[in-house]
Amino acid sequence: GTLQEIPNKDLKNRVDEMLEFFELSARAKDKVETYSKGMKQRLALARALIHKPPLLFLDEPTSGLDPEAAHQVNDLVANLSLSNGQTVVLATHNLVEAQRLCDRVAIMNKGRILALGSLGELSQKLWPVTWVDITFHVKPADDIAEKLKAHRGVIQASAANESLSVQVEKEDVIPDVVHHLVEQGARVLKVNPRDHTLEDIYFALQAGES
Repeated sequence: GTLQEIPNKDLKNRVDEMLEFFELSARAKDKVETYSKGMKQRLALARALIHKPPLLFLDEPTSGLDPEAAHQVNDLVANLSLSNGQTVVLATHNLVEAQRLCDRVAIMNKGRILALGSLGELSQKLWPVTWVDITFHVKPADDIAEKLKAHRGVIQASAANESLSVQVEKEDVIPDVVHHLVEQGARVLKVNPRDHTLEDIYFALQAGES
């Protein structure tokens, strides 16, 4: 805090605030060498945040942590922008972690950005059409898929037992499709648009580079 030129009158309060925020108050007087790896990671975050930087760079903050400690650190990172309004740039190889924590993602290969955007934006660029799986309470009429193909925005449809797979031009079409099916007497039980994970996006982009 002194190195960051925090005024002496504010320093103790700021230290206490950081220790409490990172759940380290009970161990404040203990030597750092007695801390677990997760506690050391939280202490490193406290040190980086003590002067309230508007922009924070974190490089693999959960590397080598056990699942419980990694979960704690991720929760803290997720809360930074919500509670403090700070921007966090997170470098990680953990795609699940990145999908959970990041509003926007840059996927890199050999120092070059392959794609940049939100998960939805990247999915739309790679897969401009959308699949939706619809489950019925009872098996619908045999010709329901053929009739649906004539509906505006529907590219293709196929039925199997109590389910229907429909490819649409964009997500906005899905409510119209459901409305049409209900009008035809179908008893819709579940509607599940197929979501693409960050892992799907990553491997699709890497395949394009190979």
